[in-house]
Amino acid sequence: MLVAFAAGAIVAWPVDSERPLRWAIFLGLLYIFFGFIGYQWAQQPSFRDRLAQLLGTVIMGISCLVGAAFALRRARSSRLDFLWYLSDNIWTALGLAPYAYFKARGDEKSRRRMLWGMARYYAYFGAVFIYDWRIGTMFVLVPLLCMNFINAITAWVQHAFCDPECPEDYFTNSVTVVDEVNFMNEGCHLCHHHRATLHWTEMPVHFERIRDRMREAGSLVFRDLDFMGLFLELTLFRRMDVLAEKLVPWEPMNHEQRLALLAKRTSLRTP
Repeated sequence: MLVAFAAGAIVAWPVDSERPLRWAIFLGLLYIFFGFIGYQWAQQPSFRDRLAQLLGTVIMGISCLVGAAFALRRARSSRLDFLWYLSDNIWTALGLAPYAYFKARGDEKSRRRMLWGMARYYAYFGAVFIYDWRIGTMFVLVPLLCMNFINAITAWVQHAFCDPECPEDYFTNSVTVVDEVNFMNEGCHLCHHHRATLHWTEMPVHFERIRDRMREAGSLVFRDLDFMGLFLELTLFRRMDVLAEKLVPWEPMNHEQRLALLAKRTSLRTP
């Protein structure tokens, strides 16, 4: 465990926003570490031995991530914040967080639907793993973790720029991205908050209807950027200059004013 902790910390320590290649190498080494150790230990003949080795892999992997997070915390705290957010988001992917939400609001109809859906999914999950744990890992567990990762990234940046003076105003605190490819109009995320039942094909028209209110609220709009690109520039690389260039202000602003606005909406420091 100490070796894995140290390995994660040592690999993560050189990571810097000015060196995105090192960050990619760090992630690659983690994947290689997990894949190699997991493959070697999965060759154990009995289920009990495989289970013991799997627990060992998990413990060492967590130790490696904790060590990396410790180093990143010293370098860039927001990356650590995202790791914590990612781990917390798994409860949403598993359906537990929505179930608790519906229960707290007294929405029995939605709560029962969520419970029934969770029960069916868990039954499917268990059946596949009982049939073959390798198939379950590759075609059930890995897709679940990938979905959790993608959803966490999207939710992380869709409301990354919060105005401390208007923390409850979703017009102010929702991000819009405009790119050549706007898959299912995901860039118009603000429309989802304004009308939750709006079909995605109707979002561009609705977006034009709320444009004036967006202007009044100072809602942030970025061009030539999608949410994944926003995550890379904001959280991993911290290239605020790039975001300032892609920001579309409602009123004329120079580059320094754009940087100041982004600094106000985030905890990031600008040069």
